[in-house]
Amino acid sequence: MFQIKICGVKSATDATAIGSCGIDAIGLNFYAESPRFVADADLDAVAAAVPEDVARVGVFVNSSRSKIESTIARARLDFTQLHGDEPPDLIADLPPRSVIRALRIRDGSLEPVVRYLADCERIGAEPCAVLLDAYREGSYGGTGQPLRWEQLRDWRRQIRCPLVLAGGLTPANVAEAIGIVKPSAVDTASGVECDPGVKDVEASRDFATFARQALDAAGGDARDT
Repeated sequence: MFQIKICGVKSATDATAIGSCGIDAIGLNFYAESPRFVADADLDAVAAAVPEDVARVGVFVNSSRSKIESTIARARLDFTQLHGDEPPDLIADLPPRSVIRALRIRDGSLEPVVRYLADCERIGAEPCAVLLDAYREGSYGGTGQPLRWEQLRDWRRQIRCPLVLAGGLTPANVAEAIGIVKPSAVDTASGVECDPGVKDVEASRDFATFARQALDAAGGDARDT
């Protein structure tokens, strides 16, 4: 499992540059409504530009199983991130232990997350991690809106799988967020951009540096799931 992910990389140039910033994973967005969407014509070049030691994470929103499976094979994805309204049944149909289920937090309560994961467990479809993002009506992520970190401080009492913290993380606040939540991993998209879908390499490097320092300082608390 990775610890530091930068999502929404859509060009081969960015994939190469961001992949050398000290991160563990790059997210490739396959949701056509997103400004970070990887066009089909660019996919092969972008995927090939991701360094071999950096995980490729495919981000899907309400895609069909056949579309997800064909993209996994084509882009050689290491993880599949489901960021829409996908039911637990879909997780069961995908390669085991490689699905990250992204769920948006509306009011700070983890109860909907706990219920969803319980439904997954009942059918033997537990994701390898859950990613928590901020809720915004009509959006499936990448808004830059932060979560209320204090409300997630006790997440381990309710969630058994690793937690990837997202939602408004930037180089300026990622260390504070890690110190409060102690997640298993962190993820950012808009927090290291010059424009939507265009990454700032210096900001990405700073994000990786500060996140790594904070995760190391958190020690086992942030890595024992």
